[in-house]
Amino acid sequence: MNCEIIMSKKPTEWEILEIDSLSNIVFTQAYPIEKLQERLNQSEDIRLYYIVANEKMVAFKIGYQWNEETFYSWIGGVNPEHRRKGLAKSLLLAMQNDLENSNYKILRTHSRNQFPQMIALNLNNGFYITDTIASDDPLDPKIVFQKNL
Repeated sequence: MNCEIIMSKKPTEWEILEIDSLSNIVFTQAYPIEKLQERLNQSEDIRLYYIVANEKMVAFKIGYQWNEETFYSWIGGVNPEHRRKGLAKSLLLAMQNDLENSNYKILRTHSRNQFPQMIALNLNNGFYITDTIASDDPLDPKIVFQKNL
């Protein structure tokens, strides 16, 4: 599969609709499109990285400025039909490489115990667990990962 990564700093309507469509496939509780648009509208320095196959988005990763020194890798996913091909890692590395040429010093992300593949991806790519944030489910806190750029 051709793995061309596309980067967008101002997600288009098509890109947002594709993220919504893919999120409904990837997540048991998809992020509502209204909340997605709201978060994007409120965020600075948005960066969307994605891969398209047969005119459909099959993988994506979105991040934005957390503060002046930190970039937050917010949400991402890979269509189950395209998993185990290294797409999530490719998107993470594209984001990381892009950010190394910026003023950011830290790349931050969150995950949960229910996403063991994401936890492994972060740990295998140089992130450290730096904190946890309590959630409604005491067995599934948000896990905070950070990596120096």
